[in-house]
Amino acid sequence: MKNIYYLGLILITGFATPARAQYDRAPNRGGYTKSLGLPESLKFHAGFQSGTYRGNDQSILIAEANFGVYRDLMSPIMGVLGWSAEAYVANRNKKGDGGGRLMLEIPVLYIAGGVDYNIRDDAWDLLLSLKLPLQRGGIFSRGTTVRINWLPTRGNTASLGIRVPLWQPHKGKTRSRDGHVKLHIPDTVPINYIPSDPNLQESLM
Repeated sequence: MKNIYYLGLILITGFATPARAQYDRAPNRGGYTKSLGLPESLKFHAGFQSGTYRGNDQSILIAEANFGVYRDLMSPIMGVLGWSAEAYVANRNKKGDGGGRLMLEIPVLYIAGGVDYNIRDDAWDLLLSLKLPLQRGGIFSRGTTVRINWLPTRGNTASLGIRVPLWQPHKGKTRSRDGHVKLHIPDTVPINYIPSDPNLQESLM
């Protein structure tokens, strides 16, 4: 009987787990601080662009959807330098279009530059890109950014769109959207001080 008792006690203590609520508490309420780990080595993204195509002495409205991947060449924590590859499909003058891009990016400065290959034109052109979050956490949260593309060698073709991170669960969540905290200023109550020593009272007056 005693052996069964000890066996039951071992099973209970072995399989017992702390309540889930203990892990869900904030650190300032006694919960654990969860590690975010290092950023992902490969960062995928998708986006949509719309603008004006000015190749071959034309001015045509274009719309595109793109999908790409980015990889850091240096520390992923600093975001100093990395490369990205991207494929896109587009509609130009009611006809299908598409191509690919290779770029070097400097995330800390929100800039990128590289080449754009267009299948329909069978041409390589210089591409300059600007990717701005506009506010903490991204324009629509989750790290979304506004993206501006400019191709100076393709008749100054330009487009404006949105870039959305994919499969990056912590993107845009590690910083509050507000960059300041409003402090409460309590009401102050004046206190009348009356010295207990008469000589001190005379010297103060």
